[in-house]
Amino acid sequence: MTAAPPPPPFTPTPAQRRAIEAPLGPCLVIAGPGAGKTYCLIERIRHLIDVHQMRPARLCAVTYTNKAAGEIAARLQSSLGATVDLLLRGTLHSLAVELLRAHPTLVDLRPGFGIADDQAQLEILGRMGQPARRGRGLLSQFSVHRLRGDPLGSEEERLFLDYTARLARYNLVDFDDILLRTARLLNDNPILAQTIANRWDVLLVDEFQDVNRVQYGILRLLAPHRHLFAVGDDDQSIFSWTGADPEVLHRFQADFEINEPIVLDQNHRSSIPIFACAQRLVKRNPSLFDKTLTATRVSDEPVCAYGFENEEAEAAWVIADIQRAREAHPEWSWGAFAILYRKHSIGAFLERQLLSAGVPCRMARGQSLRDDPIIAVVLDSLRLILTPNETGAVEALAD
Repeated sequence: MTAAPPPPPFTPTPAQRRAIEAPLGPCLVIAGPGAGKTYCLIERIRHLIDVHQMRPARLCAVTYTNKAAGEIAARLQSSLGATVDLLLRGTLHSLAVELLRAHPTLVDLRPGFGIADDQAQLEILGRMGQPARRGRGLLSQFSVHRLRGDPLGSEEERLFLDYTARLARYNLVDFDDILLRTARLLNDNPILAQTIANRWDVLLVDEFQDVNRVQYGILRLLAPHRHLFAVGDDDQSIFSWTGADPEVLHRFQADFEINEPIVLDQNHRSSIPIFACAQRLVKRNPSLFDKTLTATRVSDEPVCAYGFENEEAEAAWVIADIQRAREAHPEWSWGAFAILYRKHSIGAFLERQLLSAGVPCRMARGQSLRDDPIIAVVLDSLRLILTPNETGAVEALAD
């Protein structure tokens, strides 16, 4: 495992420029991995402001993660300055929560409702007698049942009804419920839906391939002006277990009468050997769109696979390989290296080994604050102070 210096800045390719400067109206951008989806979305925002004289406050950028929303703001900061804060950006869930907070009683919620995160959902199932090892599977079944209509078995149906009843009793919503209630809010209140949609002139959506049917319905209702700019890649849809449906890309194309999507076909992130290896795997998947992808970054480093007896041996090899690369390329900073791993426990172990070997490192944080048991108690205590009658907070503290 060796690292390469970051690629130099590049000007838009012809395909990227077509996406950035596309006429106002519905636009679908299909992009392979590393082809610049987020780059095009950010530059599209800049284009709308600079060329079409749109105010940042009239634009809404929907991202898949809060981190991506922060990246948009950071990269626009130099040209927009403080006005970048007027641009609404964030996940569809965060936008939906904002709407529900403003109109809770219209969807049978009590003001001050709480949000059940993953841990809270597992705790509820635990009180129903379901161990954590089964709980995650049940939550996935509940999700595709609600978001995609997949049927439940008789036992799962009974557990689902109990689970949703407890959420209602605790005045909680989980992530799926946030979407379902928002869709209900907009569908049942067309005048309110129009008022909300009128807040923005253009809606921009990143990672469109991971949108599920309920989310797509919400986005349609928020874009009656038809100025919806969507970027995605059917080959990168990895959230089908949560109800995501890459066929939404085709539905969007048909519903908004888009003749041909704009295809970004050059990978700017990966070296040619890595890209070629990935393509051998991806080509086995069914594809919704015809696209021929290419890579341009040259590297002499082949793609290799290694096996190790244990995690200590694996970590030792990783550290030695980084040190070899540093000796061969002293001009590379430590920031030119990254280690990807499958689960948080691996990262924690690697961090200890790297620091012991004198290798400076910073672990990307992706864990919930509630994963810390002390913080979980503090949060539950605050919930109880704010809503003394919330049964869920009382039970969480009692546990």
